[in-house]
Amino acid sequence: MSRVIPTRPATLPVTLALALIATGCDSAPANEAAPDAEAAQTPIRDSAGIVIVENARRAADSRLGWQVSPDPVLSIGTVGGTEYVQLHQVDDALRLRDGRIVVANAGSHRLLVFDDQGDYVAAWGQRGQGPGDFTFQKSLVWAVWGERVIVAPTDHYELRAYRPDGSLARLVRREHDVRSPTEADLDSYRTNRLRMVADQPPELTRIFAAALDALPLPESFPAISAIEVDLLGNLWVREYNLPEDGDRALWTAFDSEGVVMGFVETPPGLIIYEIGEDYILGKMEDELRVEYVRLWGLDRSG
Repeated sequence: MSRVIPTRPATLPVTLALALIATGCDSAPANEAAPDAEAAQTPIRDSAGIVIVENARRAADSRLGWQVSPDPVLSIGTVGGTEYVQLHQVDDALRLRDGRIVVANAGSHRLLVFDDQGDYVAAWGQRGQGPGDFTFQKSLVWAVWGERVIVAPTDHYELRAYRPDGSLARLVRREHDVRSPTEADLDSYRTNRLRMVADQPPELTRIFAAALDALPLPESFPAISAIEVDLLGNLWVREYNLPEDGDRALWTAFDSEGVVMGFVETPPGLIIYEIGEDYILGKMEDELRVEYVRLWGLDRSG
């Protein structure tokens, strides 16, 4: 389960509670699959007690044989119904050992519990109030990776794994082609972001638009947009989508040592919250921006 800093407004109570639940779940052992020939040639060295893994970028058509099911095997959410089944501002989700799914529904400030068939079971927590604001700054993504915490700025391809005592244990790097955006790219970004708040009150939209107008042209596109750690100990890093990439969702999969295994594609528009041995749990929106938490099958046999 990964996190992005800064967090969105008023999501901390349910997200923190969900993280506490997650700490009570046993983690599967790290994946010990044998590396392929290219992975075996990845330089790994030790520098003053810090392990450094230098990965070359795989060919664009390099794919692992892992396949995500063409359709979700479970879907939670509906256009109508009570507040417990109509999801709003979902911020996180996880699957418990007994198959139940817990959804952090920030719109109601509750944790919603569903059984292994997707039927509503219970709601934990209650409504609350808290401050919220808009911030625009360089993102920092992080996730728990075994007994370490991995942190990565999104502007370059370097992942830093820290021990529980705060000391740096491992650096995982991958070659990345730096590309600079144009003014046209920035204008397109502003337009797309404004569409996301088109249904908000005019004053809020005006403030948001003013903040977008103040954004400077960055020196380069980000290198990554998200990181996840699956329950086998593999690290998934989502490639940042350049303008020509459309809505594709391409991830670089690393083994438990930080060595690249290959690329994996997931359904476009799917925001991933958890990757198990044979499933992916995440959120999608339909054309009306109705939110659904869905479970997809993951076949690693290839």
